[in-house]
Amino acid sequence: MKAEEHGSRVRIVKYGMGESEQHKILERHVTVMEDRRAIANYHFAHVLARGPALRAAFDSMSKQAPAQPPVVTPAPPAALATDDLRSLLGLE
Repeated sequence: MKAEEHGSRVRIVKYGMGESEQHKILERHVTVMEDRRAIANYHFAHVLARGPALRAAFDSMSKQAPAQPPVVTPAPPAALATDDLRSLLGLE
């Protein structure tokens, strides 16, 4: 087997990458940050486009009279005789 020449191996520097590949970390970071910025800009543009319609809908909802909930009066429970209770429980 041929002996390796001095300097033929790529020195491992960071994250298992050779020194000649370290620029890829920065390129990936820049790509991810550009994608995030593009998504944030799209989200902001969407909010600006939908804002007036939502504002009009909320204004029309606030002008309507609030619906009154129905008034419910609970009926008192029917009184059970103690004799009926004992028979229902099977104590007699």
